[in-house]
Amino acid sequence: MLAQAQAQARHHAEVHAGVQAGVLAGVQVHTEDGNWDRELALVGISASASASASAEASAEASAGAETGTGGGTRSGLARPRRFLQGLVALLSCLAMPVPAATAFSLQHQGVEYDVYRLDPGEEQGLRLYWKRPDGSPYASLQALRQELAARGERLTFAVNGGIYSRDLAPLGLYVEDGATLVPLNRGRGGGNFFLKPNGIFYVTTQGAGVAQTDDYRPTAPVRYAVQSGPMLVIDGALHPRFIPGYESRYVRNGVGVDRAGRVLFAISDGETNFHDFGTLFRDRLDCPNALYLDGQISQMYLPPLNHYAFWAWRPLVAIIALTQPAEPASVP
Repeated sequence: MLAQAQAQARHHAEVHAGVQAGVLAGVQVHTEDGNWDRELALVGISASASASASAEASAEASAGAETGTGGGTRSGLARPRRFLQGLVALLSCLAMPVPAATAFSLQHQGVEYDVYRLDPGEEQGLRLYWKRPDGSPYASLQALRQELAARGERLTFAVNGGIYSRDLAPLGLYVEDGATLVPLNRGRGGGNFFLKPNGIFYVTTQGAGVAQTDDYRPTAPVRYAVQSGPMLVIDGALHPRFIPGYESRYVRNGVGVDRAGRVLFAISDGETNFHDFGTLFRDRLDCPNALYLDGQISQMYLPPLNHYAFWAWRPLVAIIALTQPAEPASVP
């Protein structure tokens, strides 16, 4: 019993040590619908140092209880309180939930999806990109990555955002750095954008949201916004025009905000229809509101899940991205 507790404590400490080192771990989660999800968790992002310390302390307590050092005062029989305290700490650590993943993959309705989830507050780092300072569009994720690198920034995540017109301009509302470059589009027409209700993904100084176009009334200054369509989920319900089993299937990407206020971006690795894509956000990602961004040409830059978007067979217009300062070059 003691040896087993000691081994478990040491194993738990090793796991948390790996977490602190930023190890990419494979996790399998059983879900209610019987699927097994493969989550590639960036477990180094929100590791708990206190859990690691507690596990190591409980391992030492168990070791001291079993082997004893320095006479009777260090033996397990003479120090039952320390042993019990260590065992309680160990069981508490083992019961702790795994820190929330940032990037992960999951299976839904026979299709694999890659998801990038931001913790509350991280949405303030999101940026929208369309044109260079000279007025030419970036047109691809790789071009944006190269331009940012030249300015001393490193692209960490990017996805194409929103449907565009033939003249390579966003088809609806587009706000960048607080400036409205394209106005809200309440018109009618053909194509996915006009499959009403459509909607808007926006970032204000107070957080992020997804709202259908008729309900778009932000209460704080808007920093970034992009209009697209159709809405995937509206107040917890699927878009009324979605049909189960519909044969129109493409690679698709979208964005939602879950009930905890976290922004989630998802892209399908295979072809999917609107109905299944909507249920991904509603049922698996817990998003009461979600918006379709684009399909067929969808791309994502997310190196932890092997998304590099080296090329684009059609130009992109609006790009949603996260960046950070580039690491300084090492001096030999």
